[in-house]
Amino acid sequence: MLTVTNADIWQARPALLRLGKQPWPMKTAYWLAKLTSKVNAEYLIVEQLRNELITRHGELNEQGVPFINGESEHWAAFATDHNELMAQTCEIDLDPVTLPDSAIEVTPEDIVAVESFVRLAA
Repeated sequence: MLTVTNADIWQARPALLRLGKQPWPMKTAYWLAKLTSKVNAEYLIVEQLRNELITRHGELNEQGVPFINGESEHWAAFATDHNELMAQTCEIDLDPVTLPDSAIEVTPEDIVAVESFVRLAA
């Protein structure tokens, strides 16, 4: 069982999608796919709530899309709510996936992004 924060989920999803495009041994590919599926489900919840915060605290751009930036008078309230959202924890019903020590090229940035979800083989 993995207990992670919404910030972990937010950070890991793009890296997991990139890792999923790498050629892995079948067992690793299977568990990465399961992990990515479970992370995606949690990510969609976080993304929906984050978008609601942007709508609540932000303003509309010329195209009618809500946005907020650090110069907004509502930034502090947004940041407080956003930090609270990202600090929430959730459980993912999987053990960390072990990535084999192989010739697969993975960036250090991606490894850091998924460190709560994967282990490197010894």
